[in-house]
Amino acid sequence: MAGTGQVVLLVLIGLFLGFSFTTWMRTKLQICPVVEEPVTPKPPPMFENLPPDKRLLFVGIMTARKFLNTRALTVYQTWAQTMPGKLAFFSSYDSVSDYDIPVVALPRVTDDYPPQKKSFMMLKFMYDNYIDKFEWFMRADDDVYVKAEKMEAFLRSINSSKPLFMGQSGMGKKEELGQLGIASDENFCMGGPGMIFSRETLRRMAPHIQHCVSHLYSFHEDVEIGRCVRQFANISCTWTYEMLHILYHNTSSKQDEIKSYTGELYTPDVLGATTLHPFKVTPQMLRSHAFFDALKTRDLRYNTLKLMREIRDMDILLNNKETIDDRLSFHPEFNKYPASSKEDTLSWDFISRSIFSDTNANPKRGLETPLKQILEDIRMQLMSSANEVSRERGRIIDFKEILYGYHRHNPLHSSDWILDILMIYKKYRGRKMTVPVRKHVYLQQVFSDIEFLEEVSESEPTDDSEGGQQNLFKILQDNVGLNAYPGGLFGESEPSQEMQHNKVIHFVLPLSGRFPTFRRFMLTFEKMCLMTDEAVKLVVVLFRHNKEDATDETLELIASLRSKYPNYDFSLVQAKGPFSRALALEMGARQVSNDALLFFVDVDMYFNQAFLKRVRLNTLQGKQVYFPIVFSQFDPETVYGDAILSQPHNYLDITEHTGYWRQFGFGIACMYNSDLRTVGGFDLSIIGWGKEDVDLYTKIVNSNLTIFRTADPGIVHVYHAIDCDENLEPAQLTMCSGTRASTYGSVPKLAEIIYASENLLHPTTTTVQSGTLKEKITSKQALRAV
Repeated sequence: MAGTGQVVLLVLIGLFLGFSFTTWMRTKLQICPVVEEPVTPKPPPMFENLPPDKRLLFVGIMTARKFLNTRALTVYQTWAQTMPGKLAFFSSYDSVSDYDIPVVALPRVTDDYPPQKKSFMMLKFMYDNYIDKFEWFMRADDDVYVKAEKMEAFLRSINSSKPLFMGQSGMGKKEELGQLGIASDENFCMGGPGMIFSRETLRRMAPHIQHCVSHLYSFHEDVEIGRCVRQFANISCTWTYEMLHILYHNTSSKQDEIKSYTGELYTPDVLGATTLHPFKVTPQMLRSHAFFDALKTRDLRYNTLKLMREIRDMDILLNNKETIDDRLSFHPEFNKYPASSKEDTLSWDFISRSIFSDTNANPKRGLETPLKQILEDIRMQLMSSANEVSRERGRIIDFKEILYGYHRHNPLHSSDWILDILMIYKKYRGRKMTVPVRKHVYLQQVFSDIEFLEEVSESEPTDDSEGGQQNLFKILQDNVGLNAYPGGLFGESEPSQEMQHNKVIHFVLPLSGRFPTFRRFMLTFEKMCLMTDEAVKLVVVLFRHNKEDATDETLELIASLRSKYPNYDFSLVQAKGPFSRALALEMGARQVSNDALLFFVDVDMYFNQAFLKRVRLNTLQGKQVYFPIVFSQFDPETVYGDAILSQPHNYLDITEHTGYWRQFGFGIACMYNSDLRTVGGFDLSIIGWGKEDVDLYTKIVNSNLTIFRTADPGIVHVYHAIDCDENLEPAQLTMCSGTRASTYGSVPKLAEIIYASENLLHPTTTTVQSGTLKEKITSKQALRAV
């Protein structure tokens, strides 16, 4: 026991001595602290000598220091540039932005929440510095978007000399009723979408702000501002239902605020609003700003169109022989451009619950999403036009449904519509009535002229004679005209030497059997790559085929090319087990470096050098992958009939009768190996043919990579008979069967074959003969093919 007591005593003495020594060190030793350089906020903007068009509205935007370089900057770069007035960002006392934007650092104000003091001090600053410079004052958040033109039209229609306090009126959440210190007949303007004060309102309220700050009854700054306005300006927030749509708040759910305005923007709520709130994600505000700019551009084009028509009408009335004969100056009419031949005649598609078309491979199909969006756009414009004077006439017209319609599309001139619409006519003034109304609507959307804008660096010569790059419009005129593929896009104009040679394209080719087809592919590869000194490498992943194994022949062919072209890299990987395209492509990709440019190709492909240039141009590491839309050949026996033996092998003969664009094929792809790894690579559980390309495409869609997809005339899927293994999974078998059916021939050609046989639709099995073309098909299969 005595020993234990001594140990405890020693421990206590040690603690005492340690504490004493530490205290002495702190007092005797002078440690130099790290002194941060003080940040001096810029002086607030005073806005002197403003022109009349900039004296309507001042917007004070509440923000925080951490948002000055993101949200605040985005606001200043977008809608702030067109405001009929000025704005400033109000933040804490130490706020400084890295960019040249108007910031007011409020003294003795922090960014702490709730921001009652910041909000009131902002209004006080407006009153002290701007009260005689603007007619209206607005308090807004940094996540609100203001449509400047609509806001100007709205405010100029109201008398600013009267005391007015406008916004979305609120009384608090259901669980807060009775706890905010407001009576049942009182309200406040909700802060999110914005509060608007007339000059007289701010003049009455602002001198009493200190009293309002000292008598707060809740944590909600918009509630307290409403209370202060009501007490000293003797007015309340506007009790107007329209303000819900003028100052629009997207959602009150915190979980959904991140998703606000990420979907469709062409909706009545978004189009009709003057302010939109909230934009919690900065890129969404940029996206919305671009959308509204596009709408303005559309309206300006339409106004230009109307002016051109009026000029032509006046020239005709004045008998002016120099009248405008531009196609855009003609009034809408379905027979403006009569067909010069039967082939030029445009057919109409019939629209009801489905769409019926004689030019589509599927003559009866559901309404596609783009068509639904167009019809919704038409509906919104029609109803807006029909109800433009509804208040004056004491009636309103509601849309019910489109019963049926017709549509045709002329890519050179216009898109035409004939619609039978059911509407409900409601009269609420005088003799009240509600009756259904059917109306035929004739619409024509006229296309304006093509405009070309080409940005050329000042350091680069632009004169062709000096060896500079050609003007894009000149390329279009000289090489392909306006109705074909532009040379600049499809590789006809020469790219730079760096673009042409520096990027090595790594071909990854899965193979199982099919040696004659592989030999044809290697002839193409030799002609387009090896003989022209292209920067390429080839990786062949070979599976043994149970029926037509040609491993020895394949090895011999590759060996001969190695000896003939020793400077090129040919790799052969022999895989075991059943054929799997996903496994083959994954194995091939792992043979090259992480920065390699991959080209996933099939043995049935034919390509040219222009396509290889576009692979390099359209594939950007870490940013963009290229999924070309491949042209797939129809069965040559169906296309050429008796003349099949005399037809030359022109694989790039691209017409609607020789093949089709494989819109839903994703097997041919170009990407960097690092991007393939980023999205997770191929699903190796997929065995056999198909489905692995859709899986990879879906992964890329869900990633941050951009997909560049376009019809590419430089790569063609050469026809071959498709044999679908019945042991495939149902989804793969369906995809294979669909692909096989699409290769039979064009719809007109198949219809011609069917109509040539009188007995085809009646017997179970029929022999169809078209010249030397003989094929045993059942009537059901023939109809399904068409």
